[in-house]
Amino acid sequence: FVHMDDEEAAMEAIKKLNGHNVKGRPMKVEKSDSKGPRKNTQKLFIGNVADGTTNEQLRGLFESYATVTEADVVEGKNFGFVHIDSSIGRHEINNLVKELNGYELNGNEIRVQLSTGGGGRDGGNFRGGRGGRGG
Repeated sequence: FVHMDDEEAAMEAIKKLNGHNVKGRPMKVEKSDSKGPRKNTQKLFIGNVADGTTNEQLRGLFESYATVTEADVVEGKNFGFVHIDSSIGRHEINNLVKELNGYELNGNEIRVQLSTGGGGRDGGNFRGGRGGRGG
C-alpha cells in the first residue's frame, strides 16, 4: 500500500502507473478507501525485524503503548511500519519510541524511529533503509 497526501496526486499516480510493467508483469494500481473514520496517525519505521515476525506480533507489542491503526512487516525485508493514533500526544509518542527502540522481539533488537515524510497519513516518509543499516 502507498498512502498519498491528496486525492489529486493519488489519481495521477493511478493513471500513470496502472498496467505499467515491472519485471515483465503488469502492476495493478487502484484506489483503496479506508473503512470507518480516519484518525490522525503517527507512522513509525521499525527496523531490524526478525525473519518470521508477523504483523500481529508487531501490532501486539505496540498496542500496550497506543492504539494501533495499522501494523505491517514488509515481506522479504527486515523492516516494517506501525501507525499509531497520534492523539496520545508528541511527548508520549517520543517516550514510546525511546522505550521500544532496542526492544528484543523474536531474537532481534528492533529499531524504532519516527517516520519523517512522504506517503503516510501523517505526511510521514519512509526512513531508514534495510534493517540494521542506514539511519
